[in-house]
Amino acid sequence: MVPGSEKHRILYVEDNPHVRDIIVMFLERGGHKVETADTGLEAFEKFQGNRGNYDLIIADRALPFMTGDELVLRIKKLNPKLPVIMLSGTITEDTAPQADIVLMKPVTMEDLQEAIVKAMRPQAA
Repeated sequence: MVPGSEKHRILYVEDNPHVRDIIVMFLERGGHKVETADTGLEAFEKFQGNRGNYDLIIADRALPFMTGDELVLRIKKLNPKLPVIMLSGTITEDTAPQADIVLMKPVTMEDLQEAIVKAMRPQAA
């Protein structure tokens, strides 16, 4: 199998419908199965209902009803090994310390693909 060609079940959380549609189209063209949520609260509810069904979470940091930081913190408490990529318009020292990878928005599709490959790489034991 070509590196980076694995298909994953992704929960993508983004409140901007234009950004969400573009990223979803990119992910689905890559063969990934994508489920979306508009808010952090909706994403957490979907995660709780499908805890074992996601391989990866991709979340915006600035979300309504529950921030991306809070969402990731809650998810990691329940499943610490689930990889999370955080997208943020600003990156500081305290940006999403619980996320596995943080990407600056606007994100390129190449950077997102590289982050997915890196996040899904098996961790050394």
